[in-house]
Amino acid sequence: HGHQHSQHNNTSIGNKRSRQDESQGAETQIQAATRHLQSIIATQGNEIQKLKSEKESLQGSYQQLSASHEKSQNENKVLKKVLAIKQERQDQFVSELEDARRYKEQADQLIAVLRQHLAAQQQSGGHGMGYNMGGPPNVF
Repeated sequence: HGHQHSQHNNTSIGNKRSRQDESQGAETQIQAATRHLQSIIATQGNEIQKLKSEKESLQGSYQQLSASHEKSQNENKVLKKVLAIKQERQDQFVSELEDARRYKEQADQLIAVLRQHLAAQQQSGGHGMGYNMGGPPNVF
């Protein structure tokens, strides 16, 4: 670029001006490129900060969810124990109720047998005891 200019301008003044213009142009280009790179770097820096912030936020959310999940698991364990105890008590209650029902059936049967014996005694006039209850003497 610079060589072509110097070939076209043979005067020393022209050469100096051309070189100054070129160097100023190069500086301007370097400054423009520097500003452009600085803006890219600033943009990337902002993006990095944003991503770091998002990462910290996500980590915080994860820790909260993890703690909440652990708490739920512990509550589930407790609920399962409570339900197991409740089921055990219910089964025990049903068993006791069944035992009571059988006992009542046996008691009802015993009462029925005792009533039959009592009725049979009353029909025979109570003489089953072997002595007279004030009636006429038994003569054999």
